[in-house]
Parts: sequence; C-alpha cells; structure tokens
Amino acid sequence: MLDRLISVHPDQPLSAVAQTLTQSNLRYLVVTENGKAIGVVSDRDVIRGIASGSEGLTARDIMSETYEPIADNGDSIFYLRDQEINFKAVIENCNDILVIIDRSWRFVYCTPSASRVLGFLCSDVLNHNAFEFVHPEDVDLIASTLQTALERPNQTLPSVEFRAINHKKEWQYFEASVTNLLEHPAIQGIVALLRDITVRKDLEKQKTKQITYNQILTEMMQMLHQSFDLGQIFDIAMRRLRELIGVDRVEITKFYAEQGYWEPICESRLHDRIPSVMGIRINHRGNPFAERIVNGETVQINDSSCLDDSVNRDLAELFPGAWLSVPIVVNDKVWGVVSLDFHQRTYEWTKEDVSLAEIAVKQLAIAIERSELFQQIMIERKALAESEERLRLALDFSKTGCWEVNVNDFSANWSDSLYTLMG
Repeated sequence: MLDRLISVHPDQPLSAVAQTLTQSNLRYLVVTENGKAIGVVSDRDVIRGIASGSEGLTARDIMSETYEPIADNGDSIFYLRDQEINFKAVIENCNDILVIIDRSWRFVYCTPSASRVLGFLCSDVLNHNAFEFVHPEDVDLIASTLQTALERPNQTLPSVEFRAINHKKEWQYFEASVTNLLEHPAIQGIVALLRDITVRKDLEKQKTKQITYNQILTEMMQMLHQSFDLGQIFDIAMRRLRELIGVDRVEITKFYAEQGYWEPICESRLHDRIPSVMGIRINHRGNPFAERIVNGETVQINDSSCLDDSVNRDLAELFPGAWLSVPIVVNDKVWGVVSLDFHQRTYEWTKEDVSLAEIAVKQLAIAIERSELFQQIMIERKALAESEERLRLALDFSKTGCWEVNVNDFSANWSDSLYTLMG
C-alpha cells in the first residue's frame, strides 16, 4: 500500500518528485503539513498531468481553487475538510441507517435517516436495547450475529435479514451488515449498517404468491377428487393459505344456526406463541360481524381494536390484530367461515389477499358439499344393507314355520293362527 502513495509538503516543488509521480503503481498524492494530511489527489490521470506540468508548481498550488486538473474528474482533488463535510451530508441524507451498539446491546449512536426510514428520532432509540425493535422470530438470529461479532473483532460479518418495528407498529425488513469496532478508540462499539429491503421482500412475496397460486388450487382440486376426508382437506387448505398470504393464523369455524353460535373446528398457527381459538364459542345474537358473514359478505377488519360491539370487542382483546373472514356457502346456506388473522398487528388487506381467500374457500365449499353427499350416500347404503340382511333372515325363518313379516322394518314373528290356517 505504501508504495502506491507519496506524501509531499505544501511548499515542496513538484518537479522534485516528478519522476516518482510517473510511476505506474502510484495511486495517491497526499499533501501533509505539520504531520497532518490536508489534501489528497486520488485520480491516476490527474497525478500524471501534475507530473508533466510540474515545473514551477508546488503542492500548495494544486490545492488552490484556481487550479484546473488535467483530467475530466474535477472531484479527484479535495481538501480533507471538504471530505468531512461531504461525508456528513451523505450520512444525513442516505436512506441506510448506521447504528453503533455497545457491549450491553444498547444504541449509542444512530444516523438521522432512522427518522425517514422508521419514523423514530435518534432520541427515541438511544440508550434503548436493540432487541426492543427486533421481531420476536428474529431475536435469536440477531443475538447469534452480535455474539459472533464479539468473537471476531475488526471483521465485517455476512449480511443477515431481519424485521424491525417502525413507529406505526409495523414490521419492516432490513439487511444488516455488522462490524465489531469495539477496539477502535474513536468508535468503541459494534457498527451495523441497516438497509431497508421491505419493498424487495414485498416483491419477492408477490412473486411467490404468483408461483404458488396455481399449485394451491391444483393441490386442493386433487384432494377433492382423491379424498372425502374433510380433516385432511381442511389441513392442507389452512396451511397453504397461511403460507400464501403470510398470516399468523387460519381457522375454520362452523355455524350452528339452530343453537345460535359459532365454534372453531380446526386451525393452523404460525407457531405455538400465537394464541389458539379452539374451544371458544362465539354468540351469533347481537353480533353485527357475524350477521355480515351470514349475509354472504367477506368481512375485512384491518384493526380489530376498532370493533365496538360487546361480542367482538371481547374477541379483539383476546386476539388483537387484523381479521379477514370469508363465508363458506354450501347449498345456498352459510355453513361456516374461514378466518385469516395477523396477530397483534394491523394490516390493510389487499384485493389479491381477498381474491385468493375467496377462491380457496369456494373450493372448500365444494369439498364440504361432496363430503356431506358422500356421507349421506354411505348412511343410506348402510341402512339398505341392514334392511337386506333383515329380509334374508326373515326368509330363512320362513323355512322352519309360518312367520309374519312386517314390510316396514322386515321384522319376523311366529304366527300360530297363520300356521293353523295353512294346515
């Protein structure tokens, strides 16, 4: 590195170092005064131009505002003071967030870009533990990354992706590059450069939805043709819907119209920390949310805390977040509802979310109708088989005497009067 750099005094004639300036490996001309660098020339073509026209020039001359470098890149000569100003401008206007964390995982510095990207002022995060802002599912990943950084001073670790909460209580995706500079006297912390990749992740998510859209419908249709097991069909539908739309929980709730309540019969949760809805009965009477579903309406609730009726207000306290409920209509009647939930966070349901859910629920309705028809056929077949068996037994009895056979239930009774009559 040192053989690529030459240091000169501001008043030193450049002709004295002209030959050195022409060396092919030279990359930096540093102007120093009193042991401190006050300017840098970092363009190879400019350095060659200085070498060819160095007669009568000093290093101070090329640092003046009137000097025009012999190259297209006029920004290759700069004062370090200007460099500091430019760096500050970049930091203040960059959309990436730079933070410094101490050994106790508390923020000791953050750039103003945190306000633009996350909506937090630096004063909102300084001295707070970094894990307060990390998604619960990503805490282990970040903890492992920071621990690894502690073990590798002065090294930049491979980037990791995680979710951080913003001032609106929404989760944003970030790519983090972490470097341990605890031993650096001017920094004494772990430096993390955070880049907002939420838009990219959303695009990836949309692409994934497009790719898996037909797969889900195909899989569900295959299940309809291959099985009448509703439990298996429900399990696949809930799991794939949860993965496709990215919700925390999907449940199927049966409507018991005569009894006047709704009751979940199965669910699929992202993880066990998501509360279960099983075992809860929901009153239909006085429930405007349920009335809309019975009328065949898909109901979107972006924030359950806005519900003000007594039934759903209590449910919102148990299961806060965003709800999407699609009625299951079988034989022109509401059989139940499929609900998709984001737990403890608001969400604005998109047209695509609603469309995918409604298409999937229509397939479920077909599955339920076919399954119930199949079950009815099996019941009738069983009844017919039992009737045939009773008739066979009655005919067998007739060979040993005179029997009266009831044509309604095919029961057989010995008849003394009939035996006497027939001699």
